[in-house]
This record gives sequence, structure tokens and C-alpha cells, in this order.
Amino acid sequence: SLVADEDTISNIEFTCEGQVNTNGRTVWIGDTTTINFTPSGRITANGGTLVFYSDYYPANYPAVKLKGLNGQLWGGISVNNCEAVFINTVFENTTGQSIYCINSNLYLENCSFNITSRAIQYSNTGSSTLDAYIKNCKFNINNTSATQCNLIGNAGGMVNLFIDGNEFNTSSGSIALSINSGFGNIKNNKIKQYTYGMYLSSSTTDIYNNVIYSGQNNSRGISAVAMSRINLGIDGQGKDR
Repeated sequence: SLVADEDTISNIEFTCEGQVNTNGRTVWIGDTTTINFTPSGRITANGGTLVFYSDYYPANYPAVKLKGLNGQLWGGISVNNCEAVFINTVFENTTGQSIYCINSNLYLENCSFNITSRAIQYSNTGSSTLDAYIKNCKFNINNTSATQCNLIGNAGGMVNLFIDGNEFNTSSGSIALSINSGFGNIKNNKIKQYTYGMYLSSSTTDIYNNVIYSGQNNSRGISAVAMSRINLGIDGQGKDR
């Protein structure tokens, strides 16, 4: 467990053999860092700020890599009431989900998920709107029936979505994006070989310039239920970035 904010950790490779608790501190993991996790290794952030960042443009630094030691499965990153930022970060070998996010603002850009588990489990159980920003990420998922990005809000605390320019690839079917009580923009994404490209419940979203195709049996591009409203164009919903 941490007792003070961490200086930026960068240009290093090390092994994490247990659970690291940030205790509400600020933790910044910088470029050219690789963390090898054993099966009991994981990072838990309750409060504070957690940043994994490597400048991919214009500096073109190597990505931050979070992976299992010798290909072993590990428990992923858990954040609760936290500002969580992942930029140019690669996830490999996670079990359950790579990112488990509760009541937090989540920002992902230029990240890659090369996994056989769920990528993101996001829940807003509070009464305030929170942001989920996912841009230019690649989700390469195999051998799982789990929903890849499961984003859940509620009537009092919705999820403000900005999902732009991502690629979702699978050979296993399942659902690429499942959204409950969300609003905002889903645009410029490529979604391949899922049973459902997007599944929305109690949500209002602008969905445009996406490419969704699948050879899965009984597949659907977009399914909207429970009074959802989808606008196949720009309707001004949500905050653009």
C-alpha cells in the first residue's frame, strides 16, 4: 500500500507479485514501462488519480505494457471513486476484466487489449453523471463470450459517453458495447464479428459513421431497448471532446 504520492515511474520493467493499493494517492506510470503481474498481482485505486501514460504523438514513445508474467493470467486494474487515465497502454493476459471501474471518470486513448476476457466493466452507482471516454483503442478479443465493454449507469447517475475511432475484433461473438443509462456520442468505430455490435438500454446516443459487420448467426448491428433513443446522426446529445 502507498503512503504518499508517487513520482512518475518510467523506463523500467518490474514484476508485481501481489495487490497494490494506492490509498487515494496520485500514481503516474510513464512511458517505456512494463509491469509483469503474477496471478495474485493487481492494482487497486480507491480515490485519488491513477495514470498510465506514454506520449504516442508526437513523441512516439513505446507503450506502457501491463501483462502476465510468462503469459500467466492476472487480475487487472480496479478503480473506485478515482480519476483513471490510460493513454498508449497495452493490456495482455487478464482474467475477469482488464479494467474494473466503479463511480469514476475513465479516459482511454490509443490503448490495446489483447486478451481472452472482458476489457472494461464500468458502473456508475451514484447520483452524479460520470464520463467514459474511449478513443482510438483496439480491442482484440478471443475465446470468450463476455461482453467486451459493459458500461452501466442508473437513472440518477448516467454515463456520458464519448466512444470514437475504436476497433473491436473478435472470433467469439458476444457483444462489443453494452450500455445502460448512457448518453453521448458513439462514432467512427469498426466492430467486427460480434453477435451484437451495440446493445443499449435506457440510453440516448448519437451513433454515426460506424462500420459494423459480422458472420455470426443471428447477429445484429444495433439493438436498443427500454425506451432507448438512438440518433443516426448528430443530435447534440452529450459533450463532444
